[in-house]
Amino acid sequence: VNRERSQSGIPMDDPWGEVTIALKEKILELNLYDDYANTLNAFITTATIVSLDNMAQKYEYRYFRKQAKMCLKKYQASIDIKYHIDYRSLKYKALILYPFLKMRWVAPIYFISFLNKLICHK
Repeated sequence: VNRERSQSGIPMDDPWGEVTIALKEKILELNLYDDYANTLNAFITTATIVSLDNMAQKYEYRYFRKQAKMCLKKYQASIDIKYHIDYRSLKYKALILYPFLKMRWVAPIYFISFLNKLICHK
């Protein structure tokens, strides 16, 4: 649930990044990884898109591209390609922007996020 003062509403570049790491560690510790890897991949994907969205709304495009490059590297290192992504677990925003993330095409993510900010914060 996204609320104004929730984790996703914090003005950080990567508000859910540490949560994804802790969640993965806990799932591994509980020996439940095979059962939840698809859902974990969905959460990592959502967290990455939330991060890219936050950065797009805060930074000018050139700086965003540099930051997005690092974010994509972190995403590639975190996602487990041996498992699929549970699309039912993706937030709506992540579901819409995932094809661009998958292609590592950050320009559309930037412009969609930027336009969303203009429209929603008028």
